[in-house]
This record gives sequence, C-alpha cells and structure tokens, in this order.
Amino acid sequence: MRWLDVMMDRPRLVIAAVTLICALSAVAVALTRDGGELIRVDADLSALTSSDRPASALHDRYAARFGESGLLLATARHEDLLSAPGLRAVAQAHDALAALPGAGRVRSLASVPNLLRNAPDDPVLDVGSVTEQLARVPDAQPEIAASARRNPMLADVFFNAETGTAAFVVVPEGEGTGEALRALAASVSETLATVDGLHGVAVTGNGLVDAAVADAVWDGLMVTMPVAVLLVIALLAFSFRSALVVVLGAMSIGVSLLVMWAVGGMAGISLNMVSAIAPPVVVAFGIMFSIHMVSEWLRHDVGEDVARARRAVGGVALPLLLNGLTTSIGLAALALSPLQAVKEFSLLAVTGVLSLTLLSVSYLPALLLLMGSHIGQRKLPGEALAAAAARALANFAVRWRVPVVLTAALVLLLGLLAAQRIEPGSSYIANFSQDAPVRVDYERVNHDLGGAVAIDVYLEAPLDHVLLEPEIATAVDDFVRWARIQPEVGAAVSYADHLKVLNAAMQPEAEGEPSYPASLRLARQLLSFGGRDAVRGLIDDRQRSAVVRLRIRDDHSARVTALAERMQQQLRALPPAVRAEVVGAPVRAAETVGRIVDRQWVSVAAALGAIALVLYGLFMSARAAMVAMLPNLVPVGVYFGLLGVSGIGLNPATSLVACLVIGVAVDDTIHFLARFNAEARARGSEREAVGYALGSILRPVTLTTAALCLSFTAFLLSPLASHAEFGVLAALALLLAWLTDILVTPALGSMVRIVTLWDLLRVDLGSSPQLTIPLLSGLSNRQARLFALTARYERIPAGVDVMCEGDVSADICVCVDGQMEVWVKRDGERRVLNTIFRGATLGEAGYFGQRRTANVTTTRATRLLRFDASDLERLRRRHPRIAAIVLRNLNRIQAERLARATAMLR
Repeated sequence: MRWLDVMMDRPRLVIAAVTLICALSAVAVALTRDGGELIRVDADLSALTSSDRPASALHDRYAARFGESGLLLATARHEDLLSAPGLRAVAQAHDALAALPGAGRVRSLASVPNLLRNAPDDPVLDVGSVTEQLARVPDAQPEIAASARRNPMLADVFFNAETGTAAFVVVPEGEGTGEALRALAASVSETLATVDGLHGVAVTGNGLVDAAVADAVWDGLMVTMPVAVLLVIALLAFSFRSALVVVLGAMSIGVSLLVMWAVGGMAGISLNMVSAIAPPVVVAFGIMFSIHMVSEWLRHDVGEDVARARRAVGGVALPLLLNGLTTSIGLAALALSPLQAVKEFSLLAVTGVLSLTLLSVSYLPALLLLMGSHIGQRKLPGEALAAAAARALANFAVRWRVPVVLTAALVLLLGLLAAQRIEPGSSYIANFSQDAPVRVDYERVNHDLGGAVAIDVYLEAPLDHVLLEPEIATAVDDFVRWARIQPEVGAAVSYADHLKVLNAAMQPEAEGEPSYPASLRLARQLLSFGGRDAVRGLIDDRQRSAVVRLRIRDDHSARVTALAERMQQQLRALPPAVRAEVVGAPVRAAETVGRIVDRQWVSVAAALGAIALVLYGLFMSARAAMVAMLPNLVPVGVYFGLLGVSGIGLNPATSLVACLVIGVAVDDTIHFLARFNAEARARGSEREAVGYALGSILRPVTLTTAALCLSFTAFLLSPLASHAEFGVLAALALLLAWLTDILVTPALGSMVRIVTLWDLLRVDLGSSPQLTIPLLSGLSNRQARLFALTARYERIPAGVDVMCEGDVSADICVCVDGQMEVWVKRDGERRVLNTIFRGATLGEAGYFGQRRTANVTTTRATRLLRFDASDLERLRRRHPRIAAIVLRNLNRIQAERLARATAMLR
C-alpha cells in the first residue's frame, strides 16, 4: 500500500497529524461539557426504552395530565398502626415530610379523606383524613380504624394492616431527578426515623432507582477501566518485557478514547448502563491491535528502521485493517437495536475501533520507528511453547480435519437448539447486590406494602363527564377488582372506588357491598360534595380522562409485559367510548426489552451478512468466504445456547455480546488465512502451510484473546449484575472463538487454497495481459491474475540462466516483462537462436516429457510466471474455466511451434 510507505517515510508528520487530532478532540470535549462535567452519567433511564417506537398519543396525554416525575414511596412500621398513638405518629410524620425542602406534596393517611359518621342516624358526614377525625373525636378511634380498613382508597394503598405499615408518597418539586432526589430521599428517611413509634423505614421510587443505577455506572466505570488497563498492561509487560511497548500501546489507546469521547460529546451522548461499557471495550481492542503490530515488528530483523517498519506494517496492515472493518461492522449492526442506549454504545464503540485501526497501522508504527530501536529482537516468553503447540495443533487439525469440522457443526447445532429457550428479561433492582441500600429499601417496601412498582392505566373519553356514567364507571370498577386478584398486583385504586364509598356513606341503611351511584347526576353531586380532593390525581376536573393506579410486586420486564398484556386484554371489556392503555415507565421499558429478541436476530443477521460480503470481496470466492465464516458461527451459537440454558436472558447489556463476538472472532480467522495464503503460495502445499501459518500467529492471537478476556472479566467488579453477565459471557464466547480459530479454521484451511483481493491487486501483469501474453488470451484481468497466483511469480536479474540445455524439467515459463536470449553452444561457440520478450512461452517441451533443447539466459531484469502439471491440476480443481482456457492456449502455442518447425524442415 503506497500510502503506508509514504507514512513510514514521514513518521514525524504522522505524529504531528495525530497530535493535531488530539488537540481538536480535546477542544470538542471541552465545548460539549455539560454543566462543567467532563464525563456525564445519565440518571434518566429513558435511553433504555425504544427509540424507534415513540410513545403513543394516549401516553403523551397521560404524562401531561397525570404524570408525576420522580415521586418517592416511603414506608414505616408501627406496632399498632391504626391505634391512637399510631395515627398520631403518622400525622406527625406527614407534617414533618411536608415541611422538608424540595418536597412538593405529601399523600398519606393524614391527607387522603376518609368518610365517617359518628352514629348511624347522625346527619353529619365527616370527610376528613383519619388523623383529622381522630383529633376531632378521640373516642371514635375504633370506628375510624374500621372505616379505614373498609376504604379501598386507603387500605393496601396507604397502609397495610397485616404488617402495620404506613405509606407516604412524596412528590418532589421540579423534575425530581438526580442529586436533588437523592438528597430528598435521605431527608425523608432521616425524618421518618426520628418520629416516635415508627421503625423499619424504607424509601424507594423509580427516580431513586434511576439515580442509583447512574451511581453504579460511574462506580463501575471507575473500577472496571483501571482494572482492565492494569491487567492488559501486566500482560503486555510480561509478553514483551518492555516498558516502552506498554507506553506506546497506551498512547494509541489514549488517543482513541479521546476521539471517541469527542464524537460522543458532539452527538450529545452521556454514559448510561449500556454506553458505559464502550470505554473498557475500546481499551481491550486497543491492546489487541497493539499486540499484533508489536509482534510483527519483533518478527523482523533489526536493520534500517524504515525498512523494518515497512516490512512490519506490510505484513500486518491488511489483517489489521480488515479486523477493524469486520469488528466495526459487528458493532455497527447494534445500531439496529430498538434501544437508544445500544445505538449510543454502537456509535462510541465503532468510533473507538475505527480510530484504533487507523492508529495501529500509522501512529503506532511511527512511534516504533522513532523510538523502537530500543526494542530489539529478543526471545519472548512462550515463543518456544507456542511453536511446539502450533505444530501439534496443526498436525491434529489436518489429520482429524473431518471430525473436527463435524464436531464444530454439532456444537453449533446444539447451541442453536438451546437458543430456542431464550427469553428477554431485565430487572433494574436485580442489577444490584442483595445488600445494596437501594435494593434493601425496595425489597422492604415491596414486602411491607405488597408492591413497590407503580404502573397506571390511562382512560380517556370523547366528552366531558362521560367517565362518571354508571355503565362506564362500573366497568372500570370491574377491571380494578379483577386487577386486585392478580398475583403480581399489591394494590389498585380508581376514582370509582371513592364514589362507591361516598354513595355508601350517604345511604347508611344500605346493606352489602358498596355500589356505584345509580345516575350521572348523583355521581357528579357526590363528587362535588366530598370527593374532589380525594380523587385529585385519579380523574381530571372535566371527568373525561382518568387513571387507575396500581402497585405491583415485581419489576422484571418479562413479568411486567405478561401482566400488561393480560390487563390490555381485560380492558377490551370497557365500553367502546372509552380508550384505555397500560402506561408508565416500567411498562415501556419492559415492552422495549421484549423487542430486543426480534431485533437481536436482525442485528446478528446484518452483521453476518455484511462481514460475509467483505470476506467474499476479499477472497473473491463464496467458498473461501464460507471457510472464513463457519468457524466464527460456533462461538455465537454457543453464546446464544448459554443464554438459553443459564436463564440469564437477553437484556440491554447481554444483547451487545453476539455482534461484538462476530466482529472479533473473524479477526483471528483473517490473521490465520492471510498468513496461510502467503505460506501456501511459497511452499506449494496447503498442509505444510497450516503448520507454518499457525506457528506465526498462535502466540499473538493467544495474547490478544487473553487481553480481551481479561478486560471483559474486569466487569465482574462492577456493582451492576448485567455488566458482570456481559463480561463473563463475552469472555467465554471469545475464548471459544479462539479455540475454533486454532482448530477448526486450520482444518478447513487445509481443504482449500485461499486467494485474496490483496493478492490479486499486488499481481502486476502489465497492461492488457490477455492481449499481449498468448497463454492468457481469452481471460479477463481478474482471471489472468488468478492464474498468476496459482503459478509461481519470479523476479530474475540480468545474467541468470533460466533453463539449461539437456536438463529434465516439467516447468513452463511465461515472460511477463524483460528480455531473455535462447542459445546453444556448438563447436565451442555460443549461438543465439532467439531473443525473447513479453508474452513468450518457453519450456513447454519439458512439460511433455522432453529434455531442454536450449539454454535461456536473462539479458535484462525479467519477471516470469513458472508453473508445472501440479499447478495446472490445482487450477483445474478450483477454477476449471480458467484451466480450460489456459490448456487450450498452451495446445495452440505448441501446435504453432510444431507447424513452424515442420515448415522449416521443408
């Protein structure tokens, strides 16, 4: 590649250009800093919901009318909650919470109205809260407690009689996210803990969980990044025994991270639970590229630095560029995910990998060129072991190639069968360890109150007051009663509940279960009389939109989705005039995670298809592309099989693994096939080439796999379980990819000769070889180059004997360019018979079993194509059409010579 040679001639210019890129990237990072934060972690998990399926119009109207951002759900126990001391403690706690800075509204037993008559014949109906009623009529505590237990607006919503738990809903002022929400939650917890009689305090909420995830993302990044860097630095130091190698590799990685973050800043990306995985991944790939380049550098003799750099870059540039391309394709396929967070990870990772690729073939060689004279050839740890292992593995792979390939196919099949059991699943709470404060509080609220996850059903009618119609309100009440008996639901409440209680309170003589008012007029009167404050947040003032509030016991996306689907089915029983939809952040997040499975197969198929096209373009053969792809399907199939049998499930983090592994696994295959191709041409034997190719790449490929696996296992230190799962699964899949590349790829390689596009482009047969070289007549340029690669391409200086009279040899030579003389020695004199130029074919007599009849000597530097019967047979097997044309031309040339010889005899 000419441009690589130019860069090696001007290493200081390359370093200056990279320095300028670093400066521009630093400026971009500085200009895009958000609020002075160099790296911002997003506490809003909206990026984990679908980006290509926006919320429905109903959902948007729900959010505008009834949405409450960042509300906190706090609980506290009392030994006798509905006793006078217990209710006074609730009242004291309510007042203290309402006075906290940052607290907007507080809802509890001390604020939600309760309906009470002091006596059955008392015309006065007390509609105050239970604590207000107790303060006015202390002796009525038994009646107050009994009415609270019967009130569906209170029971299981603001208290749980079985556990003695009181609930406090704190709606923060403003958006209620981030640091302010964490501070408010801490104040709520401290306040409740100071109230006499209350204990077992816990505070949770969606916004609080989001903030805890953001903290865990940052804490995890601060652990996984340094640990991954330290592990790979240790690996580099051990592998190359050179501090300079470590420093130069770290410089390339640092530049890539800076460029990645500049692009991310300009794209408005902040770190979240998924995109935070990108920086450690880029570090891992940076080490992989550095190991390949440095290993190639050390393979060459110490000599003139520029020549050494050219040999090193020339030997590894194509594989590295292809590695970067295939890895980027795998990562770019993740952009098809429905999750915005995964799209952001894709952009960051692709940016990092592409910059690493270019730096590895330009910046790193330039640094080695200027400072690498201190890195002489040396015996590196594991070289002898790698050489011995390569010979053993090559012999095994070639000898048992059929069983090896069949075993790989069987493993792939078993993995795909196990993958049928994959289920999407994600739980934010389960992401935290059992003793994490956010999970401890969530579990306590979930246990004490019977549910900690809030979801809603939004109802909308076309006209005012329609939702108060008895037929519609009764249908809504039927749905609420159905919801309460679902195993996932801990509490459910609607506007119809309060109107039923009001109606029953106005008819103290009525017996049985409370019923809804018999007419729209009566319902409006009751609501106007004593219900507006009680149902605020449940129905709007025009009574044309409302919500049913539910608390459920589980935030696992699969179970939330199953419940939401059953609820949506049940909602179809509502009158046609009412539109209804299950809404809320947990529902949208669960729906998106459910769509990951469908999009995962699309992403994987897109990655495989794109990489297959790249390999087809590289090898110019569908057969060779399949050879390169097949070994890399095995780790992907096994990965999906592991998901199916382990029960981990497909979630936003684990959905990254497959495409990442596809891109990386192909890298090692390309390194092997590139080396195998060169060795096969040089040695003329695919079987021998397997051993030599494996011997040259085994150590660097093993080191890169170790670097990647060590980097990914660093995710085990993350406080988020999904990150740990990602790290373990990625490491296992990459380890399996390494195993298939050192066994399956050599086994397949021994069965097929690989010719790359790079080889075709490097073959120089001059202008229009099919017109100027008779043996190549009728071939296209590509076909002529394929034939040249099957033959042996030789450069011969002037004054060298190409053939000698009397020798027995079956080689045929074709002059590509240069000049040769055909001569014989007679009577002690050198007699020149002919002068040969471009296009001449010579030696065909030897091909047909005759001795050489003359000498052939170069008189100028000459390029030849030399081939024999075995080369033509190999050409016939792999490219039968080309072989047929070449043999036809060879026969024609022989016939013409025979005709000329016959004419001369006459």
